[in-house]
Amino acid sequence: MNDVREDIQIRVVTEGRKLKIVECVSSRLCTKLEELGKLSPDGYLDVYEAGYLAYKGMLELNGKVGDTAFEKILPLIDDFLMFQVYLDLRKRGKRVIRGPAKRSLLIIEPNRIIEVHVLGEGEHITPGALADLADYSTANSRIPIVAIVDSTGIITYYNMRRSDNIL
Repeated sequence: MNDVREDIQIRVVTEGRKLKIVECVSSRLCTKLEELGKLSPDGYLDVYEAGYLAYKGMLELNGKVGDTAFEKILPLIDDFLMFQVYLDLRKRGKRVIRGPAKRSLLIIEPNRIIEVHVLGEGEHITPGALADLADYSTANSRIPIVAIVDSTGIITYYNMRRSDNIL
């Protein structure tokens, strides 16, 4: 993580469990965040994106930067497995937003949208429920992927597709 104040692009303060922007040092970044729906009209920043920006050393939270800012954001995360996948995808350079399903993220690419369904190792899901997730994504013109986060935090991504005639 980066602890250099010169890299700060955005300054936020906590308001309860929300993160309120007090200064957009980079208007370009804030415009992108608005376009992607990560910055609300009333100035609140999506907590997952705030975590990513803190990780990158681009966010100052209550005067803190780098590791300290990142650690202060973690208790605000509502679903840590989702955040792990979000952070992994953002570190890979993907444009990611929260998806329409309870535990899904959308990767926005120029000619396609990929829907990533997040599961934790050991979570029970039936084959039928997995097929339903794939069908849901496909019916909405999205490519279905499942991300499984193991107990050590390693994330494995699998393509999902229905196959009714295996044999």
